[in-house]
Amino acid sequence: MVGKITKNEKKMFRTLLIMDTVRGEHSTGVVIVNDKGVPSIFKQVGNPYELFDSMKYNSGINGVCSALIGHNRYATKGAVNKVNAHPFNTVTSLALIMARLPSNGCCLTVLSSMWTARTSYTH
Repeated sequence: MVGKITKNEKKMFRTLLIMDTVRGEHSTGVVIVNDKGVPSIFKQVGNPYELFDSMKYNSGINGVCSALIGHNRYATKGAVNKVNAHPFNTVTSLALIMARLPSNGCCLTVLSSMWTARTSYTH
């Protein structure tokens, strides 16, 4: 979701994140971009309810949001842990979500706090 995100849209995002668990329940992650364009990453091992119980996540989602990106997955490589959960925090102002492993040809979503590097591409 992108734009001035309303309370109802945040509820819809929560519902969509729960519905997306058909993709997997090993981990759940969210990128929240605040009204100043700064992204924050919140992720948890387990289903979305594990994330919803996090005080940090609730602090972020209850603030002013200009973008929300959610992701659930079953692990395909590596251990099931918070480090391997998506989205990845690559640098201070960049978040990365992968749909598949790069070696298999994946779609990458890159989100920059400056919005100048906001790109989707296939590897």
